[in-house]
Amino acid sequence: MEISQLWWTQIPGPRAFCRGIARQFRESSVCCLSCEFMPWQDAFRSAVLDRIYASTGSVLLDLISQTDMDATPLLSLLAQHLGLQQAVPTLSELKNAVPASGLYLWLCHLSARGLQSALAFQREAEKIGLPLHLLVECEAAAIPKAQPAVIRYSAQEMDILYLALTLLMDEMEPSFVEYAAHLLTSLAKGDPLRMETLFHASRECLVHPLECAPWLTDVQCAQAVYNAQIRILLPLIENVRLQLIQSYQSALSRHLPFMDEYLGTYQKPAELELRHLVYFLRHGDLPMNPRDESILNLLYEARNLLSHIEILPFASVEKLLQMA
Repeated sequence: MEISQLWWTQIPGPRAFCRGIARQFRESSVCCLSCEFMPWQDAFRSAVLDRIYASTGSVLLDLISQTDMDATPLLSLLAQHLGLQQAVPTLSELKNAVPASGLYLWLCHLSARGLQSALAFQREAEKIGLPLHLLVECEAAAIPKAQPAVIRYSAQEMDILYLALTLLMDEMEPSFVEYAAHLLTSLAKGDPLRMETLFHASRECLVHPLECAPWLTDVQCAQAVYNAQIRILLPLIENVRLQLIQSYQSALSRHLPFMDEYLGTYQKPAELELRHLVYFLRHGDLPMNPRDESILNLLYEARNLLSHIEILPFASVEKLLQMA
């Protein structure tokens, strides 16, 4: 499945948005959709149309662009759509050819002038009792303030994260998926199209994240990477810290209660911080096997960098994720 189709049919937020558009299209005489930031518009339209056809059965629906309307008047376009062989001078004469279920018109990329023409056409249809439903795509600035049922789309970060997780689960080792998904989501900055770009370079993003998001400034990019690291790596560091303390609980308990250089008092092993463990280790008060000593030093260095708002290099990130 293409990423565009996956977004509009499988990701919860966009899928619900399509469902809402289809319902409002059926129930409203005019529905205006602000489409400046609509990703994968063709896939979006296909997803909505599929829902409309599935829920209403036989529906007469046409997709008309501003280019079509510039070339041919809307009345003539509808006559052609209905299969009428002769020109229809008025909307009243078209009414007899319209089925009882009415007409559903999806007008794409309308200009302000095109929108005004469509709204006038709708008012004329209402006067003669012709059931006409309009879904109009146009820029928000072109929509009259008094126009009801104006819908604006914005992608939510949770949906972009969901997309990243869905894509990466088939492409990456399980231990890397959660971190990579949060990293790509943070770099995408709310844009699913950027997520598609990042996904196709996902391994490069892991190793060189500061070079993979040209739409961000250097400061923004560093902040995005840091946000992903503290969200995923800090809890991981904490979990491994507790595992080490549990493994050496007896040895650590001999040093408790313990007061450190900041006059903090620690009564239980689980309260000890990484810096305390390193202190005991370096003073010969915490015998550790070489593997655990290496893990402790890695945790301490990583925690220290993150606490000073610095980004961990991929070598350290990789080692930490492999502990999960």
